[in-house]
Amino acid sequence: MSAPGCGRIGFDSILSQNQDSPDAGGDNCPTLTNSDQTDTDEDGLGDACDDCPLDPENDSDGDLVCGDIDNCTAFANSDQADMDRDGLGDACQAFVPPPCDYEVQPGDLDAVDEGAARSGGTASAIGAGGNGDGRDSFLEFELFLGTTSDSNNDGTTVVCLADGLIIETTQPIDGGHILIPRDNIMIVGMPRATAGIHNRRVDSLSDRTLDMEAHSGIYIDDVKGVSLHNLTLSVAGEEGRAVYVAHEIARNKRSSADIFSKLTIEVAGFHSEGIHMRGPVALVVDMNIHTTGRTGYTIETQVNADVQEMRRLTLTTEGDNAPAIANNVNQGNQLVRIVGVDITTAGLNSPGIRLGSEAAIESMQYVTLRRSALATATAYAIEVAENENCYFNTPEIRDNVVCNEPGGIGWSVLLGDAAVPYVGSTVPYSQVNGSFGAQTFPWGDANDSNSDGTNNWNLQTQWGGDCL
Repeated sequence: MSAPGCGRIGFDSILSQNQDSPDAGGDNCPTLTNSDQTDTDEDGLGDACDDCPLDPENDSDGDLVCGDIDNCTAFANSDQADMDRDGLGDACQAFVPPPCDYEVQPGDLDAVDEGAARSGGTASAIGAGGNGDGRDSFLEFELFLGTTSDSNNDGTTVVCLADGLIIETTQPIDGGHILIPRDNIMIVGMPRATAGIHNRRVDSLSDRTLDMEAHSGIYIDDVKGVSLHNLTLSVAGEEGRAVYVAHEIARNKRSSADIFSKLTIEVAGFHSEGIHMRGPVALVVDMNIHTTGRTGYTIETQVNADVQEMRRLTLTTEGDNAPAIANNVNQGNQLVRIVGVDITTAGLNSPGIRLGSEAAIESMQYVTLRRSALATATAYAIEVAENENCYFNTPEIRDNVVCNEPGGIGWSVLLGDAAVPYVGSTVPYSQVNGSFGAQTFPWGDANDSNSDGTNNWNLQTQWGGDCL
């Protein structure tokens, strides 16, 4: 006879946990019953015990989303953000810069040794005009850029700014902007994105001239192939531009940029803007731009500024006459593709998008145009200020949302001018947002271009109603 607490009682306890067999030595899930031993992903762990039964790597990036449904397995992204809704997570679409040619640490630009230089990633004072006043200034950085070269011969001079580096100007002696000295320069903030370029000048009327050169940040003038990545920029004064791409054919100045990526921009002054582009830019991606001043556009394009793609942007304006995207005085420029952009405006006469003469939007998808809860007056969602040869490629204007944040005065009209030519479209050019709430808005297909037997592409936009 067995003593209490021994023998058979212990064996029964084990069976109650796993009743696959008396001997669970070969069991692929010893803690739970799974007599069929199913192991769908063949990772050696039975489905009954496998948190990711269809993922043999078992959540390799550790973001608590199994690989079979994770939209980015290379990087942890538990939020699964996919702003452009292409099925690939934003974390996997971020631009990855090439290796640094130079690494600038806090205090390096202000070094007293003006002749010293840092190259190939080694640490030494780089000075190049430093005055030892305890700050890294615009002028010092501009002078340093003039000493750099493509040390690894990969075709681009990559200048990396260390976390915590603040490059600023507060007075005329510090400079009014940072002029990029030559082609193919890339400025990159290090991983934590705490490097900043800040124009803090707010000059009085007696000691300033209202021009963008005095109150700007990065100034790209008559150079090509410039890229900016992972930086924080700000402008405090009037008529400034955090990033300015000059392009003046009359003076034979032709500028261009390759990639503007992961920029966080704050702009406060009257008629100061986030990014002003007069020359072609290939890609504007993964940004957050916020302006508060009157006529404070987040992005303005002018004069042959063909922007190939704007993707995953959050653009917010608070001032009057401040569209988020202004496509002005264009002379042939176009916004080729706008995807996954979230726009909010609040001020009087501040449309989400303003188009000028000869502007074209070839594609606009998954764009949200929000009228802010702070709005005290109506505005056009999309305003066509000048109707000369301006057009939408309507079959590619789809899956957008035009909505109002509760509490504010909403959008008044979806499209602000009836004279715009729309390609193959039967669009109602001006539709007033009444009290009917949200409705689905078909952009239309007058000629049954896709041969589906109907005159409606079914490319829908939500018009009106509250933002979700």
